[in-house]
Amino acid sequence: MPDRTEGRHEESPDAPERFDAEAVRRILHRAAEVDQRLESQRGASYSLEEVEEIATEVGISREAVRAAVQADRDETAPGKTRRGVLAWLEERLPQSWSRNSKHTALTVLGLGLFLLVVSLPGVGPIVLWATILTLLILMLLVLFGVLI
Repeated sequence: MPDRTEGRHEESPDAPERFDAEAVRRILHRAAEVDQRLESQRGASYSLEEVEEIATEVGISREAVRAAVQADRDETAPGKTRRGVLAWLEERLPQSWSRNSKHTALTVLGLGLFLLVVSLPGVGPIVLWATILTLLILMLLVLFGVLI
């Protein structure tokens, strides 16, 4: 049976309990597991007050949180859906990427295709026609409501 006092430092009965690095790691690991279980039971949703409290703990002001919430509401409001091929491509990029990262990736992809067309005369026309054909197919899919 493991020693329950392992990782604890006994100094005197009146001194606050202290833990070594390994004990802290174990305790925080268990606490994170418990928190994850509780979060999944709650449905992992938070009230505005809870979001503000979390933000305050990491140094973000309540005003900044409220502004971000309002911007998110404005962006995701009904009737505010973004349409178009670029929006469709952007949605297919990893969700963990920021919007600026997605735009950068799409810009680099576009520039890469342009450089390929310009630098390789034999490949250029093939890429050009493949791009035109792909865009036509995408436009037809959008027109018939299959995409977006």
